[in-house]
Amino acid sequence: MKAIIVEKGITYHLAEDGMYYPDLKLPQEETPHFTKYGCLRKAYLKNSSLLCTQNC
Repeated sequence: MKAIIVEKGITYHLAEDGMYYPDLKLPQEETPHFTKYGCLRKAYLKNSSLLCTQNC
């Protein structure tokens, strides 16, 4: 049996149990980009009692 199979653009590898598993990779994490209003909302939630920031 082949150790690596490429099918429909997905690469599968053969594991020790005889099953083929896809090689899945997570995308690179991007830093979030907050707009003016996103920053204002974050500040409001931080200062208000609506957001629990301590051990919740």
